[in-house]
Amino acid sequence: MNNATSAYYPFKETRKHQQQSWQSPQGLNDIDRSRSHRAVLEIDLGAICNNAQLITQYAGGAKLMAVVKRDAYGLGARPIAQALRSVNVQAFAVDNVAEGLDLRDAGITEPILIIDGDVSENASLAIIHDLIPGIPHEELLLAYDRAAAGESAKYPVWLVINVGFNRSGYRNIEDFTRFVRRAQECENLEVKAVYAHLTNSNAEADINLAQIEEFDRLVKIAKQILGEQLETSLFASHSILRWGEHYPTNWVRPGIILYGVHLYIKDLVEQKVLEIAQKFQPAISLKARITGILEFTHSEAIGYGQKYTTEPGQRLATVAIGFGSGYPFRSSQLETIIHGHGVPLFGDVGMDALQIDITHCPNVAVNDWVTLIGQEGQHCIEVQTLANLANTSPYQLLSGINCYHSYYNFGNHTS
Repeated sequence: MNNATSAYYPFKETRKHQQQSWQSPQGLNDIDRSRSHRAVLEIDLGAICNNAQLITQYAGGAKLMAVVKRDAYGLGARPIAQALRSVNVQAFAVDNVAEGLDLRDAGITEPILIIDGDVSENASLAIIHDLIPGIPHEELLLAYDRAAAGESAKYPVWLVINVGFNRSGYRNIEDFTRFVRRAQECENLEVKAVYAHLTNSNAEADINLAQIEEFDRLVKIAKQILGEQLETSLFASHSILRWGEHYPTNWVRPGIILYGVHLYIKDLVEQKVLEIAQKFQPAISLKARITGILEFTHSEAIGYGQKYTTEPGQRLATVAIGFGSGYPFRSSQLETIIHGHGVPLFGDVGMDALQIDITHCPNVAVNDWVTLIGQEGQHCIEVQTLANLANTSPYQLLSGINCYHSYYNFGNHTS
């Protein structure tokens, strides 16, 4: 932790966590063991660090708080947080107290924000482990005020501002003002920052600008009550690139963009932003091995329900991954890559296996690796492309992948 951040969120000597070097089972730079698995999700920590450094160019001078909630969208919060400590990330955000405790157990000593507040019963546990609550309502505020009684200094908290997301926080200005005044009156708490979520950073500019203006109005109210030293945070992954330089805040909260995944809609987002998004390195590859090959001399039905029929001379390879490992069940239009060639799926995706049509790839053999996400040769399957074809979101797709994780450092980052 740098000195500025350490001074901002001082850790109590009696609770300091010993620095640990968390390693994945096979070591961060060794992927040999992953080859014993039939399906592997590969995460490039070097690319993630490069993407974090790139974000700073468009953050308007704001500090970086990496969002690693839900185990970093299923990619592994521990190794990713450990890697991001070596660059310019000064804090982390998680979904709940349990996730914060897991990072503390991994040796993460930087500030950790519980971005969605959690339940009041966990207030004491959060304070013991120096987790910063994001507080959306008065009930949770008072629970933390009670839990912080007896602390040697006022405990830092953040307050939620609702600009239209409408999942938490007070929508009415009078209610919000009353909430801020109540926070000021808390004897054991100190409000360090206020933050909000934009509802759709891919939407037309007018929608975002209206919410940015409302955020500014509510920040002014909060600062009148709490003081000008109050810090702010509004922009997450995609809104950082669109608005971070134009509307400065103290903190930005990059999440899925760290992994080279963007969700911009071409017709709604400025061309400059689309060009910036292409600079981010994809950090995720999903691969699985071929476990069998069949060549059909005549037409024959395959799979459950025999809904699909082969052609004479068609060759199908069975790939050891299915919806049980998080690969999308919908197979229409989905494609894989093998030996640098795009190869379509054939038939339904099963729980543990799927089939691909290798009729035009004569050199494919059992045990070969198939790329389902990532780049091989001139072909690339992006997370967002696969998610769109499967009629789901990149967040849901990544969070559902549960095969073996392999961490390595192919990016150009050097700490």
